Amino acid sequence: MPPPPGGLRPGSLGEIDPAAVGPETLAAHFYLPEMPDPDLVIRSSGERRISNFLLWQSAYAGYAFPETLWPTSTGMPSPPA
Repeated sequence: MPPPPGGLRPGSLGEIDPAAVGPETLAAHFYLPEMPDPDLVIRSSGERRISNFLLWQSAYAGYAFPETLWPTSTGMPSPPA
């Protein structure tokens, strides 16, 4: 459902009780709500930022920041030519 004119969301219009909003409510509105939260987030090239990627879902995940560029990491398959 598109937001009403002025960009107001249902919560700001009183259609949703803010006290009823919890983790399950938020997770139901994620891009892929059926996917489990990641246990490990790997950001290759040594970049030590996540750029808001899966920010809520990866809150309790481990992070790895290898300097190696993907797919040149040992044991990782290379994409087809």
